[in-house]
Amino acid sequence: MRTSRRPDAIRALLAASALLLHALAVVLPARAQSGETARAIDGIVAIVGGHAPSPTTDVVLRSDVELRAVLALAARTHDPAPDELPPELLAATLQEIVGELVIAREATRLHAPEPTETQVERHREELVRSVGGEDRFARLLERHAVAASEIDSIARRRALVDAFLRANLEGSTLISDARVEETYASGDHPFTDRPLDEVREPLRAWLAQSALQRDVRRWVEVLRSRTPVRVVVPFAALFEEDAADRGVEEAEERGDVGSER
Repeated sequence: MRTSRRPDAIRALLAASALLLHALAVVLPARAQSGETARAIDGIVAIVGGHAPSPTTDVVLRSDVELRAVLALAARTHDPAPDELPPELLAATLQEIVGELVIAREATRLHAPEPTETQVERHREELVRSVGGEDRFARLLERHAVAASEIDSIARRRALVDAFLRANLEGSTLISDARVEETYASGDHPFTDRPLDEVREPLRAWLAQSALQRDVRRWVEVLRSRTPVRVVVPFAALFEEDAADRGVEEAEERGDVGSER
């Protein structure tokens, strides 16, 4: 039996899957150039599904990671992306891409239906809204030389993963009244300063989103455990080196190292 809470659960599910697909982008097979020449110029940072590029593996290019990082920054700030993206952002972005790819590969393995053009367009519109509208979106594409076909590929892959998540994890969003009331009484939620009657549905959506995120994380962990992933460029290591360099610079500024007495 359908209830009035069903649309709220679906919206919560869409919101959670949008968080999983943060920056609204998924790794693309190649940029505008063709074949292995483009891959050699662009630079492979990871391979999912094997240890070498092949027709059965997904290749993550450095430009793919940088594009997603730029979009993530654009969604959070109106400032232009820096000339050099922070290694920690690149590391987190790469991990998100790999997680999305293992879900997409599972969807393909289970013969999930291809997304409709309406679904693809909806995800493109979400991407545009996330960075501040059509004008800013167009400026980002021009500044970073991103082809419209790349955005279409991002939206299409995102639509596939989103539909697959909804079909397989929708049960995570069904939150009972008893669960809502128990959570509200515990105080372990972001609505502690408002009465229950006022926040019942927002709290239900928050619980549904939290549950779905947890289930998605667990699912990705399982899929990654049985999917070969080769990371060629460990951005996390670059992040650690960058942090170490900053620590040395700060110590030198304080006179803790490199000073002569």
